[in-house]
Amino acid sequence: MEVSQRIAVSGMLANQRMLDVVSNNLSNAATTGFKSAVAHTTDVGYQAGLTAPVGPAGVDVHLVGIGEGTQLSDVTSTFGPGALQATGNPFDMALQGDGFFQVTQPDGSTGYTRDGNFNLDASGRLVTAGGLPVQSDTGADLVVPQGSMSARLDDSGALLATDATGKDQVVGNVGVSQFANNAGLQANGQNLWTATAASGAATSIAQGATGAPVLVAGALEGSNVDMADQFSRMIQAQRGYQMNAKVVQTWDEIQQMANNLRSA
Repeated sequence: MEVSQRIAVSGMLANQRMLDVVSNNLSNAATTGFKSAVAHTTDVGYQAGLTAPVGPAGVDVHLVGIGEGTQLSDVTSTFGPGALQATGNPFDMALQGDGFFQVTQPDGSTGYTRDGNFNLDASGRLVTAGGLPVQSDTGADLVVPQGSMSARLDDSGALLATDATGKDQVVGNVGVSQFANNAGLQANGQNLWTATAASGAATSIAQGATGAPVLVAGALEGSNVDMADQFSRMIQAQRGYQMNAKVVQTWDEIQQMANNLRSA
């Protein structure tokens, strides 16, 4: 395969990956608490440069080697806020500001999410829409006592249960954590993130503390996908793919012409 063909194929692959990222963003435009991702590309490398007498008075000048194409360098998430949407659900909760809810994953590890679409399971435990237990600020489950007449979350993050006498009891407080580097978190699907060495360890933060996010009960944070930005990125990736495909097509035509000349 000619060098220019390999370069064009690398461009096609990189732009395809960019389209994949945009497609995932657009498909989650209505997902609660979703954070959009951005794909970045970088040049692969260069062939050895040449030295030629093209400087003043024929002085040798080092020329940059021919590039060898492009590749996907990374896909990073953007953690800008989504629009607040009032729901009236007594167990829904939104975060305004930097922070994540803590949930217990099936393997027992702690996951982090911005999706505050909570409810109670059959045992009265506060869980996510996917059924994962929501952790309190102590790391324990939040369970409404049996016999409670009703329950709700308030703007302080407290889960309140009302007993038969009409008295409210604080079951516990929803745990909220922050990270030194949100961009280092690993996305695991189902609106969940896990900590990595790049993100740093989770730091629990109390409601009302300096830098703590504001909790809003009876509301959810929408996706932060910017539709106009995503369509712009889609067009850019499509055009890049098409142009690189044209290079491959042109080389196929050149090779066909060469084969015809040899067989003539």
